[in-house]
Parts: sequence; structure tokens; C-alpha cells
Amino acid sequence: MPCASPRTRRTCSVIAHRGRDRRCRGHDKLPHHFNRLIERKLGELGGIKSLYSDSFYEPDEFWSIFDKPAYDRLKAKYDPKGRLSDLYRKCVLRE
Repeated sequence: MPCASPRTRRTCSVIAHRGRDRRCRGHDKLPHHFNRLIERKLGELGGIKSLYSDSFYEPDEFWSIFDKPAYDRLKAKYDPKGRLSDLYRKCVLRE
């Protein structure tokens, strides 16, 4: 499904990945192994994975994608008492 990328103003695609392929039964990788492969490949291609799906980014990787300084400025302005969880905790850690 084509969409417009706000970062680059270029066309992008939406890729869906659901569950494991049958050939992977008994695979010794962690359950999120294939999601991490997708996240890394998207990064190599200049893309990002949407945050409505399960994400497994490490904190440094996540904030390099989602501009932590800009986020921190907005968070301080609109949630000065820190009542809401931060974006990483909410989207990746699911807290």
C-alpha cells in the first residue's frame, strides 16, 4: 500500500508480517527475531517501522529514529509533570 513519507516526501510502502512461517517451526530464535530483522533492514533502506505493531528497538536505536531532543521538548511542554509514559516505554516496552 503506497503512502507519503513525511520525513522524505518520497513514496513508501507498507509491509505486513504476521506470525511465523511454517518452515520456522522449531526455530531456535527468540520470538522477536524476525521483527528485529525487519527493523534493521528498514533502517538500512531509510525506512521506519510504524509503532502500532510490536517493536523491539533498543533505546538508542529507537531515539535515533524518533528524534529524542524534539520529543523531550514537546514532552516538557505538554506533560511537564510526567504523568504519561514516554514514547519508548509505551511503544516498545508496552508499559
